[in-house]
Amino acid sequence: MRETQTWTVVFVLVLVQVFFGLHYPAAKLLLAEITPRAWVGLRAAGAAVVILSWARLGGRRFPTDRATLGRIALYSIFGVVINQLCFIEGLNRTTTTHSSILNTSIPVLTLLFAVVLARERIDLRRTMALGLALVG
Repeated sequence: MRETQTWTVVFVLVLVQVFFGLHYPAAKLLLAEITPRAWVGLRAAGAAVVILSWARLGGRRFPTDRATLGRIALYSIFGVVINQLCFIEGLNRTTTTHSSILNTSIPVLTLLFAVVLARERIDLRRTMALGLALVG
């Protein structure tokens, strides 16, 4: 990868992290005005419009068979709606700090469980990453 591309990727990753960090206090302020379920509905509907528009502008064809549409609906319910409902309801019931710590701990806890269940091997690099994550 060229140096310009590398810096572009780094910039975009930093920008994503900034938006990710700002989401907690912004959502907490928003939840003072609307219910968690309304916010989840607005987020899911808005994301669907953006994704479908992007696909349409990119010239992609939408699936039309019932089996594929049924799987998309099922995956959307479990992967987006229930996930976001649990996240936003949790955020509504706690502080932004607690919510962000819990949410950012998910990859660390996933790796720990994978090691305990012998699905992943622990090596120096992963040990250092876990240590850094736990200290942070």
